[in-house]
Amino acid sequence: MPKPSTKAATPEVKGGSGQSVTERELVVLNARGLHARPAAAWVRCARGYTSTVEILKDGQSFSAQSIFGVLSANLNEGATFILRAEGVDSEAAVAALAELLVEFHKQDA
Repeated sequence: MPKPSTKAATPEVKGGSGQSVTERELVVLNARGLHARPAAAWVRCARGYTSTVEILKDGQSFSAQSIFGVLSANLNEGATFILRAEGVDSEAAVAALAELLVEFHKQDA
């Protein structure tokens, strides 16, 4: 089964504020995309970290910690986006959210 979280990864670097920044390119593989139920789970997970987490897609930035932001990103099946986190737990936040995409795909199968 393909993993939706391993297209590209950027190691942690220091952001302008001195915080760690982690980015990873992700692909949505589940057939219905990130609709309301999985989007709510995604937001709950993202809010569990102190880092600021955002979705970068089509030249726009959306908050991964807001249901409105996640739904506005239109993360349909096949959508590719960059997940970016900045803060002390940025690496853990990106890893957990990438794994959650894998779980959504497994549940959809």
